[in-house]
Amino acid sequence: MTRAERLHYLLEEINNNKSKSLLNIWMELFDVSNIFEVYDRLIYVKKEIDLFDVEIKLLGLDNNEQFKNIISILNTIVEYPSLNSSISNYDFIQSPKIELTFSTFNMFKTFEEAKHISPEKEEDIPHDEFILFKKNIDNIIDEIETSNMLESDKLIFLSIFHDLNKGMSLYKINGLNAFIEVLKDNFCKIKMISNIDDSNEKNVKFKTLTKKIIGKIWVWTITYMKKRTIGLIDSNVAKYLDDKASEWAELPTTNFNDVEDTEIEE
Repeated sequence: MTRAERLHYLLEEINNNKSKSLLNIWMELFDVSNIFEVYDRLIYVKKEIDLFDVEIKLLGLDNNEQFKNIISILNTIVEYPSLNSSISNYDFIQSPKIELTFSTFNMFKTFEEAKHISPEKEEDIPHDEFILFKKNIDNIIDEIETSNMLESDKLIFLSIFHDLNKGMSLYKINGLNAFIEVLKDNFCKIKMISNIDDSNEKNVKFKTLTKKIIGKIWVWTITYMKKRTIGLIDSNVAKYLDDKASEWAELPTTNFNDVEDTEIEE
């Protein structure tokens, strides 16, 4: 899916739910429970809009009024003045304006298919695999929270897995870039877990599961983003993950009974 297709999907979701407040729409899209989590994720939506704006400029389409209008609409929904009011009252969501916006996205796709442009494109993670992955992350978070580990160790694992959950909630909009951000932001912690004491069997378990999950994400980026992954991460980080993560993805977890980690498939 291209960046334009993801943003097109986003506007369609908002249009299909325009009787709701934008806050409720974002909470459902991001699978979060409060406004602070919404604002945190809107930062990343804005990044995606800005990158799409750059694509438009590079392709010489920035003087086209329809493409200018798309960027204006996308910026409006992330800088919305009142998240609690219904979005149906606003002009840009009304017909025929919203239909024209969707037609402009289709025009972008037509250019791509005619090979006039070559936007960044990545394959989608298979839906069932994605849902199973999210279920495993949720299960692991639940068990870490109730474990008897040292609080300092628990916080390291929880911070990594909460960021992974955040990456899951942003995937529909940011694609695999959402997980690339997680790998970059947590690189020091990913390396740090190797030094966590192995005398507690829970520590061993969660160290293995963390490596397994990180390995799975790295395999996704290599498989679905192809060669573009390396250019998105600092070379030292990329080299470390390339050396370690593919091996981590193969780690066995069948001896762990408490969490449904045997469902983590390759």
